[in-house]
Amino acid sequence: MSKREPARTEGFRRILRAPLFGKLALAGGVLVIGAGVGGFVLADALAELFGSGPALALWSGVVALLVLLNGALVRLALDPIRSIEDAARRIDAGDESARIPLSPMADRESERIRILFNGMLDRLELTHRNHLEMADLLQEAEEEERRRIADRLFSDPAQLLSASLLDLRRTRHLLGRDSPPDPEELDMARTGIDGARTQVLGALEAIQGIARGLRPPELDELGPTAALRGLARNLEAQAAFRIRVEGDDVDGWLDERGSVALFRIVRDGLRSVARESIFEPLTVHLAGSSKGVRAELRGGGTLRSEDGTAVSRMLSQARLAGGEVEFGCGGATPGPLLILTLPARPDLTRSRPAPPLP
Repeated sequence: MSKREPARTEGFRRILRAPLFGKLALAGGVLVIGAGVGGFVLADALAELFGSGPALALWSGVVALLVLLNGALVRLALDPIRSIEDAARRIDAGDESARIPLSPMADRESERIRILFNGMLDRLELTHRNHLEMADLLQEAEEEERRRIADRLFSDPAQLLSASLLDLRRTRHLLGRDSPPDPEELDMARTGIDGARTQVLGALEAIQGIARGLRPPELDELGPTAALRGLARNLEAQAAFRIRVEGDDVDGWLDERGSVALFRIVRDGLRSVARESIFEPLTVHLAGSSKGVRAELRGGGTLRSEDGTAVSRMLSQARLAGGEVEFGCGGATPGPLLILTLPARPDLTRSRPAPPLP
């Protein structure tokens, strides 16, 4: 192959990849120039050789050939546009894998459109895949939450109510006989009623505890800071170590979704901590600004790595609220066990720092 052939090939490619307007203008110019030159040069010669009739027919054939040539050039020039149209039609039909192929006729503008269009489709496909993964995580987290609630309902309220039914059944048997009960049987009936009352109250308290763990009334009435304080007190009553909430008062910095995410992620984080020392308290440190809220879980302990469902639930809740959650090692390694960042309300315009907790 000679050195001239690559140069010719490159020059031909440049012509093919010329702008669309240039190719259309070139096609029209070829038609006009060819028709004009042929008309002036060949008209007389053809008439003398073949006569006026055959000359007209021959000239008509030349014009028709030029028209076909122009149409072929225009069709080639519009090939990138047809590729975009075909890809758009396939996407509209539900084919998410459709992409615009590389065309040798594409000019710079068409090539930029192809790159932008395919890049947009890649991002949409990635977003759709992320949404499907998030939906799976949410479904798994919801099922795990339902299982946990069902276990708590069966373990505490259901057992207490079953015991109260047994006491009431024995009391009804004592008081439902035809003969009047003796003093000892009356005492037994009173004891059964008192026991049933105590068990029903215990079941109600357990149900209230479950409801408070799902969504405490302080979250709506007083804000997320007070809700986290109440959560710390409740968990302290169940465990043998202290939990402190310190830092800024972040009430008013988050919208509804952010406040719920803050409470639930911190709650799941506290529940997932495996304690290594009962003497060092767990600390929830809050920091608020016009950019958002940052919550850190610190203290002696480690996040249980086997609690994958809780981790998935925290990740999905943070994403839905527009935030992020990171997990640390804890234990002997310095640093927070959990770091949660959530964006501030869209309408928040304050720039001063949040007030510290009293």
